Amino acid sequence: LDAVVDYAGARSITWFNSGGNDAQSGYGRYTDGVDAHGYVDFLNGPGVDTMLRVTPEGGGVAFDGIRWANDWHLPASEMTDYAVEIWVGNAENAATYMGDIDDPQIGGAAPLEAVDQSFSIGSGQALFLRIRAQAHYSPTAPDIVEVATFFGHIEDGRASAAYSAAKPVVDSRHPSLVAVGAIDPANGVSGIAPYSSRGPTNDGRVKPDVAAPSCVATTIYPMCFNGTSAASPAAAGMAALLLGRGLAVPGMPLAALIKHLVIDHGDAGYDNAYGAGEIRLPATPPAAPDSRPSAFTALGAPVRLLDTRPDSFIGPPSLIGPYPQYSIIDVPIASSGVVPAFATSVAVNVTSTDAIGQFYVQALPTLGGALGGFSTINISAPGQVRPNFAIVPLGQGSISIFIPTGGNIIVDVMGYFVPSDATAAGRFVPINPRRALDTRPEESGPVPSGWSPHKPAIGEAVRVDVPLGIGVPATGVSALVVNVTGTQPVGAGFMQALPTGAVPGQTSTIDYVAGETAATHAIVPLGAGGTISVFTSHSAHIVVDIMGYITDASQPAVSGIGLFVPVAPSRFYDSRSPPHSIHAGLSTVTVPLAGPPLVVPAGAGAISMNLTSDQATGTGYVTIYPTDGAFPLASNLNYVAATPVANAALVKLSAAGTLNTFVNVATHVIIDVNGYFTGTE
Repeated sequence: LDAVVDYAGARSITWFNSGGNDAQSGYGRYTDGVDAHGYVDFLNGPGVDTMLRVTPEGGGVAFDGIRWANDWHLPASEMTDYAVEIWVGNAENAATYMGDIDDPQIGGAAPLEAVDQSFSIGSGQALFLRIRAQAHYSPTAPDIVEVATFFGHIEDGRASAAYSAAKPVVDSRHPSLVAVGAIDPANGVSGIAPYSSRGPTNDGRVKPDVAAPSCVATTIYPMCFNGTSAASPAAAGMAALLLGRGLAVPGMPLAALIKHLVIDHGDAGYDNAYGAGEIRLPATPPAAPDSRPSAFTALGAPVRLLDTRPDSFIGPPSLIGPYPQYSIIDVPIASSGVVPAFATSVAVNVTSTDAIGQFYVQALPTLGGALGGFSTINISAPGQVRPNFAIVPLGQGSISIFIPTGGNIIVDVMGYFVPSDATAAGRFVPINPRRALDTRPEESGPVPSGWSPHKPAIGEAVRVDVPLGIGVPATGVSALVVNVTGTQPVGAGFMQALPTGAVPGQTSTIDYVAGETAATHAIVPLGAGGTISVFTSHSAHIVVDIMGYITDASQPAVSGIGLFVPVAPSRFYDSRSPPHSIHAGLSTVTVPLAGPPLVVPAGAGAISMNLTSDQATGTGYVTIYPTDGAFPLASNLNYVAATPVANAALVKLSAAGTLNTFVNVATHVIIDVNGYFTGTE
């Protein structure tokens, strides 16, 4: 049955399942081995008792099954072969033998007996169970034998609340499964229902996943409908509302959102009674992010708002990591004291570190985007450190980081956007991308004046001079929008783009490891001489491409051009999906990103996007530029074979609302959009 869940989850189905009602007397777990005759000892602890009493319920006893899970994946030659004896009577010493149940494991049967077997039991009588090992039993490694009833009560002292949720489907490892315990009555005053099955699973995982209300009156069942069979559809109904609101895509992301929207009960954090907690629908969120055009304000220096690593923790105490896979972190922004409460969006650098597995990381407005609908960072190996820039619309004053990778998250704030109809300062003026720094000798610059060819050394900051004639004026500029690339590093380290003359701080723009190229966007205020610099913590070559600039208050004109308009982040283009196909090497593909039927209107001046390469056939790069512009000496993304890599981009659109994407080596190209900048008024 767990394999059926895997099959469904792989097809983006979110599976809700009752957690079981066996915490009081419907489940037993026995580990004391067998007696001299091979019968399982049901008396855990001193003494031996090989007959288990099951009191009938409603005139009978029915078994979910009898399982010895530690044999599950063994070959038939190593699996213990058990037979089940059924006895019926009014007392153990007066019971009558009724026959065996025996599905021979030596013949290849799974380690299961009595699955869905039921027995009618007369008044005043009980069923007595004996389990006999017939072959391959190892006294040095006793089996863990589980007895689970569908109805019928295992005798007091032999039943087990712990592990009672260790049943098929409920104990699935698939992240699309949500096993639901019951809170009865619905207001949660009395806590978890006494019957609601408890974890852990046999391999130590917490179950159930969440708890939900039970014993509620409905239009279909006007009386108290209780049990985890009532709690499970309550949870599924909540998920349907979230799905209908577009807050998650089906499958694992929807399951993750349900496990996140909880009120913690019992032991702090996950526990084996409530799971993550009692699920609770939030207040209905706005249908879309605040779409008022907004001007940008750069912070004087980036501020580290969150670092979940325990050794260097920054942020609310409730957010200390590391996090398990499929976690969601809500990061308060408007209440941070760094960004005003009336901001519409925030410019951040998000870094994933200590990842448990390869997957993706997503930054999105809290309850304002589709969980799982796009990506911000791609992680190709456990433990990998990957940063990326993003402009994230605010949702209820916060952003959320979805981490299917698990691990730790760092969030550095570069600036924010506030509503404005027309302004001199804070507007983004895009240019055709232009390379402003390249320290690699083989590329012949550009480099700062007086530069002698070398690889920037540990702790060196290299100035970035703005080339003449590229559209960046000498005055009226507060910050540059740049793409920073670190390449050919000799060891692990980081780079920080900062105003020239500023002292490097605790934040980073990109992180790299030896021999690996890494890149991301940044908005960097100007420093001494109207320039920016790039500091490197380890010896590595530095490449900087200018994508545009942010205006300051000295601009002679007040305008509504270049203001940011947030949209619900979503996937606009994916060459992996028909009718598109992989971008061939040395090819240019034009991608429409504005105009009907897209949410970005015709006439938009620039786009805020995340660009991803996937399934590349070799090492290469992507360059994006306006279709009506010249092919630039610049790159937006560097990739290697078969490894997904992402990088943010603020890119000027053509008059027709299109971009050209050039790749030098065949790869798939994915574009996710989170907003646009206003164009012609």
